[in-house]
Amino acid sequence: MNTGIIAALVRKDLSLFFRNRFFAFVSIVSLLAYILIYFGMPGTATEKFTVAIYPSTAPAIVIEELESREMAVVTFDDQEAMIAAVEAGDYRVGVVLPTDAGETMTAGAPMRVTAYYPPGIPADLNMAFNDLLTLVFNEISYTSNEKPLLIDRHEEVLGYDLAGREIAPRDRLLPLFAVLLFMMETLGLANLIAEETERGTLRALLVTPMNLRELFVGKSITGVGLAFVQAVVLIVITGKLGIEPLLILTALLLGALLVTGVGFLIAAISRDLMSVISWGMLAIIVLGIPSVSIMFPGTISDWVRVIPSYYLVDTLHRVINFNAGWGDMTPNLLILLVTGMALLTLGTVVLGRKLQ
Repeated sequence: MNTGIIAALVRKDLSLFFRNRFFAFVSIVSLLAYILIYFGMPGTATEKFTVAIYPSTAPAIVIEELESREMAVVTFDDQEAMIAAVEAGDYRVGVVLPTDAGETMTAGAPMRVTAYYPPGIPADLNMAFNDLLTLVFNEISYTSNEKPLLIDRHEEVLGYDLAGREIAPRDRLLPLFAVLLFMMETLGLANLIAEETERGTLRALLVTPMNLRELFVGKSITGVGLAFVQAVVLIVITGKLGIEPLLILTALLLGALLVTGVGFLIAAISRDLMSVISWGMLAIIVLGIPSVSIMFPGTISDWVRVIPSYYLVDTLHRVINFNAGWGDMTPNLLILLVTGMALLTLGTVVLGRKLQ
Protein backbone atom coordinates (compact mmCIF):
# COMPACT_ATOMS: atom_id res chain seq x y z
CA MET A 1 0.00 0.00 0.00
CA ASN A 2 1.46 3.34 -1.09
CA THR A 3 1.15 5.82 1.78
CA GLY A 4 2.21 8.70 -0.49
CA ILE A 5 -0.73 8.08 -2.82
CA ILE A 6 -3.12 7.84 0.14
CA ALA A 7 -1.80 11.11 1.64
CA ALA A 8 -2.21 12.87 -1.71
CA LEU A 9 -5.79 11.59 -1.99
CA VAL A 10 -6.63 12.80 1.53
CA ARG A 11 -5.23 16.27 0.75
CA LYS A 12 -7.27 16.38 -2.45
CA ASP A 13 -10.48 15.32 -0.69
CA LEU A 14 -10.04 17.89 2.08
CA SER A 15 -9.47 20.60 -0.51
CA LEU A 16 -12.58 19.58 -2.47
CA PHE A 17 -14.64 19.30 0.72
CA PHE A 18 -13.92 22.87 1.78
CA ARG A 19 -14.36 24.16 -1.77
CA ASN A 20 -17.98 23.09 -1.50
CA ARG A 21 -19.29 26.27 0.09
CA PHE A 22 -22.55 24.67 1.21
CA PHE A 23 -21.02 21.93 3.37
CA ALA A 24 -18.09 24.06 4.49
CA PHE A 25 -20.49 26.79 5.65
CA VAL A 26 -22.93 24.36 7.27
CA SER A 27 -20.14 22.51 9.08
CA ILE A 28 -18.73 25.66 10.65
CA VAL A 29 -22.13 27.16 11.44
CA SER A 30 -23.37 23.88 12.97
CA LEU A 31 -20.37 23.63 15.26
CA LEU A 32 -20.75 27.25 16.40
CA ALA A 33 -24.52 26.83 16.83
CA TYR A 34 -24.16 23.73 19.03
CA ILE A 35 -21.56 25.46 21.17
CA LEU A 36 -23.78 28.54 21.60
CA ILE A 37 -26.83 26.38 22.38
CA TYR A 38 -24.83 24.40 24.92
CA PHE A 39 -23.63 27.45 26.81
CA GLY A 40 -27.01 29.15 26.44
CA MET A 41 -28.80 26.34 28.29
CA PRO A 42 -28.97 26.04 32.08
CA GLY A 43 -25.74 24.81 33.57
CA THR A 44 -27.42 23.28 36.61
CA ALA A 45 -30.43 21.04 37.06
CA THR A 46 -33.67 22.46 38.41
CA GLU A 47 -34.09 21.45 42.02
CA LYS A 48 -37.51 19.86 42.44
CA PHE A 49 -38.56 17.16 44.86
CA THR A 50 -40.77 15.07 42.66
CA VAL A 51 -42.05 11.61 43.52
CA ALA A 52 -42.89 8.90 41.01
CA ILE A 53 -45.45 6.29 42.08
CA TYR A 54 -46.39 2.95 40.58
CA PRO A 55 -49.09 1.89 39.92
CA SER A 56 -51.19 4.75 38.60
CA THR A 57 -54.09 3.30 40.62
CA ALA A 58 -52.33 4.21 43.88
CA PRO A 59 -54.79 5.40 46.54
CA ALA A 60 -55.68 9.06 46.09
CA ILE A 61 -55.16 9.66 49.81
CA VAL A 62 -51.48 8.71 49.49
CA ILE A 63 -51.00 11.20 46.68
CA GLU A 64 -52.87 13.88 48.63
CA GLU A 65 -50.70 13.33 51.71
CA LEU A 66 -47.49 13.69 49.69
CA GLU A 67 -48.75 16.76 47.83
CA SER A 68 -49.77 18.35 51.13
CA ARG A 69 -46.08 18.22 52.01
CA GLU A 70 -45.21 20.31 48.92
CA MET A 71 -44.13 17.40 46.75
CA ALA A 72 -45.01 16.89 43.11
CA VAL A 73 -46.38 13.41 42.41
CA VAL A 74 -46.37 11.65 39.04
CA THR A 75 -47.97 8.21 38.59
CA PHE A 76 -46.81 5.53 36.16
CA ASP A 77 -48.57 2.62 34.47
CA ASP A 78 -45.26 0.92 33.66
CA GLN A 79 -42.92 0.02 36.53
CA GLU A 80 -39.85 -0.34 34.28
CA ALA A 81 -40.46 3.10 32.74
CA MET A 82 -40.71 4.59 36.22
CA ILE A 83 -37.45 2.97 37.34
CA ALA A 84 -35.68 4.21 34.17
CA ALA A 85 -36.93 7.75 34.78
CA VAL A 86 -35.77 7.67 38.41
CA GLU A 87 -32.34 6.33 37.41
CA ALA A 88 -32.00 9.18 34.92
CA GLY A 89 -32.58 11.67 37.74
CA ASP A 90 -35.99 12.92 36.61
CA TYR A 91 -37.50 12.08 40.00
CA ARG A 92 -36.02 12.15 43.49
CA VAL A 93 -37.65 8.86 44.39
CA GLY A 94 -39.80 6.18 42.81
CA VAL A 95 -42.25 4.33 45.04
CA VAL A 96 -43.72 0.94 44.18
CA LEU A 97 -46.91 0.09 46.06
CA PRO A 98 -48.86 -3.17 45.98
CA THR A 99 -51.89 -3.13 43.69
CA ASP A 100 -54.16 -3.58 46.71
CA ALA A 101 -52.54 -0.80 48.75
CA GLY A 102 -55.87 0.86 49.51
CA GLU A 103 -57.44 -2.26 50.98
CA THR A 104 -54.24 -3.15 52.86
CA MET A 105 -54.05 0.25 54.55
CA THR A 106 -57.72 0.18 55.43
CA ALA A 107 -57.36 -3.24 57.00
CA GLY A 108 -54.13 -2.33 58.78
CA ALA A 109 -52.39 -5.39 57.33
CA PRO A 110 -48.64 -5.54 56.60
CA MET A 111 -47.66 -3.86 53.33
CA ARG A 112 -44.47 -3.97 51.29
CA VAL A 113 -43.25 -0.59 49.97
CA THR A 114 -40.17 -0.35 47.71
CA ALA A 115 -38.43 2.99 47.15
CA TYR A 116 -36.00 3.53 44.25
CA TYR A 117 -33.50 6.40 44.43
CA PRO A 118 -31.41 7.97 41.65
CA PRO A 119 -27.61 7.89 41.83
CA GLY A 120 -25.90 10.29 44.21
CA ILE A 121 -28.73 10.77 46.71
CA PRO A 122 -27.17 10.94 50.22
CA ALA A 123 -28.02 8.07 52.56
CA ASP A 124 -29.48 10.44 55.17
CA LEU A 125 -31.92 11.81 52.58
CA ASN A 126 -32.96 8.28 51.67
CA MET A 127 -33.60 7.50 55.31
CA ALA A 128 -35.52 10.76 55.79
CA PHE A 129 -37.82 9.95 52.89
CA ASN A 130 -38.32 6.39 54.14
CA ASP A 131 -39.35 7.82 57.49
CA LEU A 132 -41.68 10.22 55.70
CA LEU A 133 -43.33 7.34 53.85
CA THR A 134 -43.86 5.53 57.14
CA LEU A 135 -45.38 8.68 58.63
CA VAL A 136 -47.73 9.17 55.67
CA PHE A 137 -48.99 5.58 55.68
CA ASN A 138 -49.35 5.54 59.46
CA GLU A 139 -51.45 8.72 59.37
CA ILE A 140 -53.71 7.11 56.79
CA SER A 141 -53.90 3.90 58.83
CA TYR A 142 -54.68 5.78 62.05
CA THR A 143 -57.51 7.57 60.27
CA SER A 144 -58.97 4.24 59.12
CA ASN A 145 -58.50 1.90 62.08
CA GLU A 146 -56.60 3.84 64.79
CA LYS A 147 -53.48 1.69 64.69
CA PRO A 148 -50.12 1.95 62.90
CA LEU A 149 -49.48 0.14 59.63
CA LEU A 150 -46.92 -2.65 59.47
CA ILE A 151 -44.66 -1.56 56.59
CA ASP A 152 -42.02 -3.82 55.05
CA ARG A 153 -39.64 -1.16 53.68
CA HIS A 154 -37.13 -1.75 50.91
CA GLU A 155 -34.92 0.78 49.15
CA GLU A 156 -32.54 0.61 46.21
CA VAL A 157 -30.14 3.18 44.71
CA LEU A 158 -30.11 2.94 40.92
CA GLY A 159 -27.34 3.34 38.35
CA TYR A 160 -24.00 5.09 38.80
CA ASP A 161 -22.84 7.25 41.65
CA LEU A 162 -23.18 10.88 40.66
CA ALA A 163 -21.53 12.11 43.85
CA GLY A 164 -24.58 14.23 44.64
CA ARG A 165 -24.72 15.94 41.22
CA GLU A 166 -27.76 16.19 39.00
CA ILE A 167 -27.52 16.29 35.21
CA ALA A 168 -27.80 19.74 33.65
CA PRO A 169 -30.11 19.91 30.60
CA ARG A 170 -27.27 20.98 28.31
CA ASP A 171 -25.20 17.95 29.33
CA ARG A 172 -28.07 15.68 28.32
CA LEU A 173 -28.00 17.27 24.86
CA LEU A 174 -24.24 17.10 24.36
CA PRO A 175 -24.21 13.51 22.96
CA LEU A 176 -26.89 14.54 20.44
CA PHE A 177 -24.78 17.50 19.31
CA ALA A 178 -21.84 15.15 18.74
CA VAL A 179 -23.96 12.80 16.62
CA LEU A 180 -25.32 15.69 14.54
CA LEU A 181 -21.80 17.00 13.93
CA PHE A 182 -20.70 13.54 12.87
CA MET A 183 -23.54 13.23 10.40
CA MET A 184 -23.03 16.68 8.90
CA GLU A 185 -19.41 15.86 8.07
CA THR A 186 -20.51 12.48 6.75
CA LEU A 187 -23.00 14.08 4.38
CA GLY A 188 -20.20 16.24 3.00
CA LEU A 189 -18.06 13.16 2.38
CA ALA A 190 -21.00 11.27 0.83
CA ASN A 191 -21.71 14.18 -1.51
CA LEU A 192 -18.04 14.36 -2.51
CA ILE A 193 -17.92 10.62 -3.32
CA ALA A 194 -21.29 10.66 -5.12
CA GLU A 195 -20.23 13.58 -7.33
CA GLU A 196 -16.87 11.98 -8.12
CA THR A 197 -18.60 8.73 -9.00
CA GLU A 198 -21.11 10.36 -11.34
CA ARG A 199 -18.43 12.46 -13.05
CA GLY A 200 -16.17 9.45 -13.50
CA THR A 201 -13.39 10.95 -11.39
CA LEU A 202 -13.04 7.87 -9.19
CA ARG A 203 -12.78 5.56 -12.20
CA ALA A 204 -10.13 7.87 -13.64
CA LEU A 205 -8.16 7.65 -10.39
CA LEU A 206 -8.16 3.87 -10.65
CA VAL A 207 -6.43 4.10 -14.02
CA THR A 208 -3.46 5.66 -12.21
CA PRO A 209 -1.14 3.57 -9.96
CA MET A 210 -3.79 3.92 -7.22
CA ASN A 211 -5.76 0.74 -6.57
CA LEU A 212 -9.24 0.32 -5.10
CA ARG A 213 -7.93 -0.47 -1.62
CA GLU A 214 -5.84 2.69 -1.46
CA LEU A 215 -8.78 4.71 -2.74
CA PHE A 216 -11.08 3.58 0.05
CA VAL A 217 -8.40 3.87 2.73
CA GLY A 218 -7.89 7.49 1.69
CA LYS A 219 -11.62 8.19 1.69
CA SER A 220 -11.97 6.55 5.10
CA ILE A 221 -9.18 8.66 6.58
CA THR A 222 -10.82 11.80 5.20
CA GLY A 223 -14.25 10.88 6.57
CA VAL A 224 -13.06 9.76 9.99
CA GLY A 225 -10.74 12.77 10.30
CA LEU A 226 -13.39 15.36 9.42
CA ALA A 227 -15.97 13.90 11.81
CA PHE A 228 -13.50 13.24 14.63
CA VAL A 229 -11.90 16.70 14.64
CA GLN A 230 -15.25 18.54 14.73
CA ALA A 231 -16.53 16.41 17.61
CA VAL A 232 -13.29 16.84 19.57
CA VAL A 233 -13.51 20.62 19.17
CA LEU A 234 -17.04 20.52 20.59
CA ILE A 235 -16.04 18.39 23.58
CA VAL A 236 -12.95 20.50 24.28
CA ILE A 237 -14.80 23.84 24.17
CA THR A 238 -17.57 22.52 26.44
CA GLY A 239 -14.90 21.49 28.94
CA LYS A 240 -15.75 17.78 29.06
CA LEU A 241 -12.58 16.27 27.63
CA GLY A 242 -10.81 16.44 30.99
CA ILE A 243 -13.17 13.90 32.58
CA GLU A 244 -11.78 10.79 30.83
CA PRO A 245 -9.72 12.09 27.89
CA LEU A 246 -8.56 8.82 26.36
CA LEU A 247 -11.92 7.11 26.82
CA ILE A 248 -13.84 10.01 25.28
CA LEU A 249 -11.40 10.30 22.36
CA THR A 250 -11.68 6.55 21.72
CA ALA A 251 -15.48 6.73 21.71
CA LEU A 252 -15.42 9.68 19.32
CA LEU A 253 -12.95 7.94 17.01
CA LEU A 254 -15.10 4.81 16.85
CA GLY A 255 -18.21 6.96 16.34
CA ALA A 256 -16.46 8.70 13.44
CA LEU A 257 -15.66 5.28 11.97
CA LEU A 258 -19.31 4.28 12.30
CA VAL A 259 -20.73 7.34 10.54
CA THR A 260 -18.07 7.16 7.81
CA GLY A 261 -19.41 3.71 6.98
CA VAL A 262 -22.91 5.21 6.85
CA GLY A 263 -21.53 7.93 4.56
CA PHE A 264 -20.12 5.32 2.17
CA LEU A 265 -23.52 3.63 1.97
CA ILE A 266 -25.26 6.97 1.34
CA ALA A 267 -22.76 7.77 -1.42
CA ALA A 268 -23.31 4.37 -3.02
CA ILE A 269 -27.06 4.93 -3.43
CA SER A 270 -26.95 8.66 -4.22
CA ARG A 271 -26.34 10.48 -7.49
CA ASP A 272 -26.40 14.14 -6.54
CA LEU A 273 -26.62 16.59 -3.65
CA MET A 274 -30.40 16.28 -3.27
CA SER A 275 -30.33 12.50 -3.01
CA VAL A 276 -27.44 12.72 -0.53
CA ILE A 277 -29.45 15.13 1.62
CA SER A 278 -32.60 12.98 1.36
CA TRP A 279 -30.87 9.78 2.46
CA GLY A 280 -28.77 11.74 4.93
CA MET A 281 -31.81 13.17 6.71
CA LEU A 282 -33.18 9.65 7.14
CA ALA A 283 -29.85 8.55 8.60
CA ILE A 284 -29.74 11.56 10.95
CA ILE A 285 -33.23 10.80 12.25
CA VAL A 286 -32.46 7.13 12.86
CA LEU A 287 -29.05 7.72 14.43
CA GLY A 288 -30.45 10.53 16.57
CA ILE A 289 -33.19 8.39 18.15
CA PRO A 290 -30.96 7.06 20.98
CA SER A 291 -30.36 10.64 22.11
CA VAL A 292 -34.09 10.97 22.83
CA SER A 293 -33.81 8.21 25.43
CA ILE A 294 -31.30 10.40 27.29
CA MET A 295 -33.20 13.67 26.96
CA PHE A 296 -36.53 12.03 27.89
CA PRO A 297 -35.77 8.91 29.96
CA GLY A 298 -38.40 6.20 29.90
CA THR A 299 -39.93 7.30 26.58
CA ILE A 300 -38.07 4.67 24.51
CA SER A 301 -37.70 0.98 25.40
CA ASP A 302 -34.72 -1.32 24.96
CA TRP A 303 -35.31 -1.75 21.21
CA VAL A 304 -33.23 1.41 20.73
CA ARG A 305 -30.14 -0.73 21.37
CA VAL A 306 -30.38 -2.11 17.83
CA ILE A 307 -29.33 1.33 16.52
CA PRO A 308 -25.51 1.42 16.50
CA SER A 309 -25.34 5.09 17.52
CA TYR A 310 -26.90 4.09 20.87
CA TYR A 311 -23.51 2.82 22.02
CA LEU A 312 -21.82 6.11 21.14
CA VAL A 313 -24.49 8.22 22.82
CA ASP A 314 -24.66 5.95 25.85
CA THR A 315 -20.87 6.00 26.25
CA LEU A 316 -20.60 9.79 26.04
CA HIS A 317 -23.55 10.25 28.39
CA ARG A 318 -22.29 7.85 31.03
CA VAL A 319 -18.69 9.05 30.90
CA ILE A 320 -19.48 12.78 30.88
CA ASN A 321 -22.41 12.74 33.29
CA PHE A 322 -21.82 9.62 35.41
CA ASN A 323 -18.01 9.38 35.51
CA ALA A 324 -18.10 5.85 34.06
CA GLY A 325 -14.73 4.29 33.30
CA TRP A 326 -13.14 1.82 30.91
CA GLY A 327 -14.54 -1.17 32.75
CA ASP A 328 -18.08 0.10 32.32
CA MET A 329 -17.71 1.21 28.71
CA THR A 330 -15.61 -1.57 27.14
CA PRO A 331 -18.68 -3.51 25.88
CA ASN A 332 -20.01 -0.34 24.21
CA LEU A 333 -16.66 0.37 22.59
CA LEU A 334 -16.39 -3.18 21.24
CA ILE A 335 -19.88 -2.97 19.73
CA LEU A 336 -19.01 0.40 18.17
CA LEU A 337 -15.82 -1.06 16.70
CA VAL A 338 -17.55 -4.12 15.26
CA THR A 339 -20.54 -2.24 13.82
CA GLY A 340 -18.32 0.55 12.50
CA MET A 341 -16.02 -1.88 10.70
CA ALA A 342 -19.02 -3.82 9.39
CA LEU A 343 -20.69 -0.71 7.96
CA LEU A 344 -17.41 0.56 6.52
CA THR A 345 -16.76 -2.82 4.87
CA LEU A 346 -20.30 -2.98 3.51
CA GLY A 347 -20.02 0.57 2.19
CA THR A 348 -16.72 -0.12 0.42
CA VAL A 349 -18.10 -3.32 -1.14
CA VAL A 350 -21.22 -1.55 -2.48
CA LEU A 351 -19.19 1.40 -3.73
CA GLY A 352 -16.58 -0.90 -5.26
CA ARG A 353 -19.24 -2.72 -7.25
CA LYS A 354 -20.64 0.61 -8.42
CA LEU A 355 -17.22 1.62 -9.73
CA GLN A 356 -16.64 -1.62 -11.62
